[in-house]
Amino acid sequence: MTKTSPRSRRRSELVEERQAQIAEHAFALFSAKGFERTTVREIADSVGISVGLIFNYFPSKAAILKYLFDGLHQQIEATFRPATFQVGADPRRALEQAVESWVTWVDQHHREVLFSYRESHSLPPSERRALETRELGVTDIVTSILSAGAEEGVWDPDHLSPKANAIMVLGHMWAFRHWAFAKHFELEEYIQFAKRLALQIMSAQTQSAVANGAPK
Repeated sequence: MTKTSPRSRRRSELVEERQAQIAEHAFALFSAKGFERTTVREIADSVGISVGLIFNYFPSKAAILKYLFDGLHQQIEATFRPATFQVGADPRRALEQAVESWVTWVDQHHREVLFSYRESHSLPPSERRALETRELGVTDIVTSILSAGAEEGVWDPDHLSPKANAIMVLGHMWAFRHWAFAKHFELEEYIQFAKRLALQIMSAQTQSAVANGAPK
């Protein structure tokens, strides 16, 4: 196995630090002006470096946007992972933990959530498809929690993927409709509300389950 020298590691760390710095300034500008109306010159001026130096770290403005989306999805995936460890012991508790972690993350990153929905169309088509795949991957984590509960007979096994998507929306609503929900809930109250809705989603029977004689 080839060992990385301390100098090489430090060089990599410096590159990562500079990329993060550029992305942070770009996010502020993209949020304020929109991706299309923001120039690389403005990003460079905000960071305090030359335009040429920007391109040492990112091949294009779109690459900066992709970097931002990749970082967001890494955080979201990490947010849901701990709940999967609860599945074997208690699927209901695992679902509640997933909802609580998700809504809490959205509350802390509502600007990023709104930004991602507003600017995802600005990605090149191939990157947009890759983003959609990653979003489905996050939903698949929730689906795996629901599948474990279905296997144990905790809830109806039908339409788990649509139900997982509906549960994801509970977090999105705290960002998109915060102005409305904030009139009725503090964060902790909304988390409890979202948990109840998630469990109600899972307890709701589908038409196919009723047709097959599943108990009400």
